[in-house]
Amino acid sequence: MMHDNTLDRTTTGTGLVKQHSLGEIKKLQLKDSEGNITAYDIPPLREVLEWTKGNAILTLDIKKGVPLEKVIRLVEETNSEAYAVIITYNIEQAKEVYNFNPDLMISASIRNEEELNSLLVSGIPLENIIAFTGTSLKSAVFFDNLHAKGIYCILGTLGNLDNKAIAKGDKIYLDFISTGADILATDRPIEVSVLLRESGF
Repeated sequence: MMHDNTLDRTTTGTGLVKQHSLGEIKKLQLKDSEGNITAYDIPPLREVLEWTKGNAILTLDIKKGVPLEKVIRLVEETNSEAYAVIITYNIEQAKEVYNFNPDLMISASIRNEEELNSLLVSGIPLENIIAFTGTSLKSAVFFDNLHAKGIYCILGTLGNLDNKAIAKGDKIYLDFISTGADILATDRPIEVSVLLRESGF
């Protein structure tokens, strides 16, 4: 489970991930967002999928060069279909995931009417879709249109919107939700979680 192509930023290792064996990577420790070494090692995807069941829902971002089918088969082998949402970046990828396994939930980029229209003619049932609406806040009308079709919406607050919350106060996250975001993809999960609990969510 690695976000970057290299080990340097998030672990005690260096160099490209693909140039190291799993055994070598498992000897490393993770770093926190400030670069401090933690006590945590780097788990393989299988372990994360096994842990996830009953504990969390994952949005799996399959990196370029990693075969979709390989990840999907591992989700199936671990019986974690109910706990994994596969992130896709275009309708063709979304259709590929759906064709591999029509029971999986798919995060599809639906940031405008054109992408929504592509989804509507894709043949993917809308109950399989969670819309990633981008990293800028869309209008309530846009969210309402998706909700009317039974589609839940993810707003990416990482970056600009998280910085806006730091500058203007965390209550701005409530504005994002009241506008129509169902899920917030944030670099500030602790702050958002505290706010939502205090606000009765």
